[in-house]
Amino acid sequence: MRLKNLMKVALAVAVVIAGISTAEAKKKTRASGRATTGITVTQSADKTYSGIVFRTFATKKKNAKMDIAFPVSGPDAVVTAMRKWILGDDYSASVASPEAMMKQRMATVGPNRDVKDMQDSISVMYANDKVITLENFDYEYYGGAHGMYGITQATFLISDGTKLTADMLPSIEVLRPYIIKAMMHDLELTRDGLRDMCFGSLELPMGIPSVTSKGLQIQYGTYEIAPFSAGAPSCVIPLSEIKSLLSPQALRFF
Repeated sequence: MRLKNLMKVALAVAVVIAGISTAEAKKKTRASGRATTGITVTQSADKTYSGIVFRTFATKKKNAKMDIAFPVSGPDAVVTAMRKWILGDDYSASVASPEAMMKQRMATVGPNRDVKDMQDSISVMYANDKVITLENFDYEYYGGAHGMYGITQATFLISDGTKLTADMLPSIEVLRPYIIKAMMHDLELTRDGLRDMCFGSLELPMGIPSVTSKGLQIQYGTYEIAPFSAGAPSCVIPLSEIKSLLSPQALRFF
């Protein structure tokens, strides 16, 4: 009998806990819904790049803003690859716009939230008959002296959606002299000046590669090779200088 009573008490406690958990879950869901309420996303006129149609989605909340050039139609493989890059973990084959992701992210911004300010932009940086390159500028301010920002690019083959990656290129030991030369040219620095900017070392790592009209761009993040005051350094290596070094796989992008 005592065991039965204990079982009854345990069951009652479990029901109460389950009720509390359910209530908390509903409360969080309602709060999330309220957070995105009132956040509107506008759409601009479509623009076509190399047969791929992009639509820019934009939203703003006080000083925080987002604008994303999103592929809405075109060859399936490259459109899917670009959507996966843009949406990240929010990607789903059924998602035809970035609106939900934008509203959820904007809801995390505010004076009483962890993210005080935010700027996020994705645009078409370059396109030709072979490739299309997207660029993402992302800034977040959490308080303190300054916010943090990053610039990244991604180049895709229009034919099949393949994304250019560093492992398709020659090793960093082979490319480093060309990167140093290009950095000196683009930043108008001497070799010693570049070394001073790069924490006293020219043992540069591989950055993020992408294709531009001028050649192979290498992009670094803030603090990756230089202090914050140097920003997010990048350089472009002319294709003529490295074409003979590239594999057939890499040459597909040029």
